Amino acid sequence: MTAGDATEIAGTLAKRRDVLAALFEGPVRKRTLVEELGVPRTTLDRGVRELVDHGLAERVDGGSGRR
Repeated sequence: MTAGDATEIAGTLAKRRDVLAALFEGPVRKRTLVEELGVPRTTLDRGVRELVDHGLAERVDGGSGRR
């Protein structure tokens, strides 16, 4: 990992800490996160994608996440 990578990951953590904190509790549906965090779905999608890209979260298709 380069210093630039570390800086980018730190920036993502700072911007997406609310999303990461909600995911820390376990799987959750996007709709629930949108409601809990009060953000547009596009913003949530972008945030989750950034966390996944940096290996800080993972997508799970289907299942029964927190509702």
